[in-house]
Amino acid sequence: MPKTIGNMKLYSTLELSKILDITPATLRTYIKEGRIRGQKFGTKWYVSEGSLKRFFEGLPDAPAQPSQEQKGTSQA
Repeated sequence: MPKTIGNMKLYSTLELSKILDITPATLRTYIKEGRIRGQKFGTKWYVSEGSLKRFFEGLPDAPAQPSQEQKGTSQA
């Protein structure tokens, strides 16, 4: 069952992978490749209903901006 925040539905990778009949690893790969946008909260990844709709409509879904750590730079 998706989590609802206001009027936004969020699906965990586990529940969305069951709905789509793909493995959670495949879904995480789609997120990593930017095919579908996901957001990590704590230790879990979530996909919004809007991102899921854009994925199926074939529309681009701008990835989140990478953090400084992901860019390979650090501020000391």
